[in-house]
Amino acid sequence: MDANISNVPFSDFTPTVRNGVPKKKSKAGAIAGIVIGASVLGLAALAGIFMLVQKRRRIAQQQEGIKYIYTVI
Repeated sequence: MDANISNVPFSDFTPTVRNGVPKKKSKAGAIAGIVIGASVLGLAALAGIFMLVQKRRRIAQQQEGIKYIYTVI
């Protein structure tokens, strides 16, 4: 055996790994992140739907105007 190795435990040893039940962490940050992300995604979807409806409505009005011009002439 080496002379440097001893069977005597160190009295000033501080463990770096915790034993036992893990400490309960707050999930508020994760919940807030999910809620904010879902809200932004929902608002983007609503904005996209609104723009699509407006575009279709504008095209329909243009088509109606062209039909009116041809029926007058």
